[in-house]
Amino acid sequence: MMEFLENSQDPEIAEKYGLRAGVGLAAPQIDISKRMTAVLVPGEEGQEPLFKHILINPTILSESVQMAALAEGEGCLSVDREIPGYVPRHARLKLRWYDLD
Repeated sequence: MMEFLENSQDPEIAEKYGLRAGVGLAAPQIDISKRMTAVLVPGEEGQEPLFKHILINPTILSESVQMAALAEGEGCLSVDREIPGYVPRHARLKLRWYDLD
């Protein structure tokens, strides 16, 4: 799942394989019935990612009242065509999860 996100954010690989950029992918999106997700939030051009983790059994402990959306909008990797839009989400979350270790 993480490899897909990394490839989807690489312009050359994404163009070669017709991938749409993604920042998150949950196991059920690829027909795996597990509470698991990969998240890859890119940093500024040439910088390390802001957040790169595999989350296993994630639980939301708290969330902000303030909402935010990506300035460039977003789509959904579960839909096989481009459907852009703004998705309001909580600006901050406090999570607990297990990692692969």
